[in-house]
Amino acid sequence: MKKLIIVATIGLLMSACTTMQPYTSEDQTSEGIRYRYGASKGIKPGDKVNAYKRFASGRRGYESQPIGTLTVSHVEETFSILKKDGEFELDGSTSLFVQ
Repeated sequence: MKKLIIVATIGLLMSACTTMQPYTSEDQTSEGIRYRYGASKGIKPGDKVNAYKRFASGRRGYESQPIGTLTVSHVEETFSILKKDGEFELDGSTSLFVQ
């Protein structure tokens, strides 16, 4: 049972990383936030994207904490546009990925 849980956890982490994007100021556009994944990766309007803030942790080096969500408002083949669902700050320590 432990092996099954470990394999499932690794699989989930690997699939989450395939749609992870570190945020940069160049991602900000007049339409919203440009997300480098689009229809070719299965992204659809209305999908939710989680924002995580990375911070230093004494024992583990770095940890991530959820800070908010964004909604996909527009999708092209290779990118999409996101709108923030609330007030939170995006900076160089923020990563975005699809739920």
